Amino acid sequence: MELTLKNEHCAVTVTDAGAMLCSLVRDGREYLWQGDPAYWAGQAPVCFPIVGVLPKGASTAFGKPCRMKRHGVARINPFTLTEHHRNGATFTQAADDNTLAAYPFDYRLEIRYELVDSTVAVTYHIINSGGEPMPFVIGGHPAFNCPLAAGERFEDYKVRFDRPVTKAPLRPDHQTGIVDPARRYNVLVNGQELPLRHDLFYDDALIFDQVEAKAATLVRWATACGWSTKIWPTCWFGPQRMTPPLWHWSHGAAFLIVRTRTAPWNTVGA
Repeated sequence: MELTLKNEHCAVTVTDAGAMLCSLVRDGREYLWQGDPAYWAGQAPVCFPIVGVLPKGASTAFGKPCRMKRHGVARINPFTLTEHHRNGATFTQAADDNTLAAYPFDYRLEIRYELVDSTVAVTYHIINSGGEPMPFVIGGHPAFNCPLAAGERFEDYKVRFDRPVTKAPLRPDHQTGIVDPARRYNVLVNGQELPLRHDLFYDDALIFDQVEAKAATLVRWATACGWSTKIWPTCWFGPQRMTPPLWHWSHGAAFLIVRTRTAPWNTVGA
């Protein structure tokens, strides 16, 4: 099932398959990547309870074995529409036999999409339904069209942070997906703008950890055309420092992904 929310400024469409955004239109322009199996068929999966991968697909959390595919269980299990009005909707997923087999913790995940003027606010509400500690990470994984218009190039764009980036970014290993915190890449240090090039992503994502920035904006060099995403929301369990990875399929794909998440990369242990 797909549900479309509209106001006078924009329209978004969400599917109950993973509670995933599948369209974001403003002024007649589609901003969300529409998927292409030649590069990446996805669009905006929700990553829960991990962002990234587990070492060899397995780990132990509070003495319980966990075996999960990349980015966890939420994106590959259905949600139910539990609230809907003109400008907003909430999708809910509760732990079941499928999720418990991979992630043995009882949870309820509510994802709310709401149109606020020309922006889309996404709220994650995670409820621990069990009587024991429940480790988790949650993050968005939206892919945005880049370039946005015909005749433009990927290199016509840059990502602008609202505060200087003071630490060089990390990368996940291209084969294993695991991050080595001792290895950093001097792509952007003590600056606020990252000019985009395909070769930036030959070795996988760029992970900007411990950033002070609260927003990242994709802009075209010659104009103000683009989009902005907040990368430091206030979560229900308190404010957390966010790590916004940038990812792009380097071999000519026309999209850029900005992931925002809580807690350390690849975390599912105690």
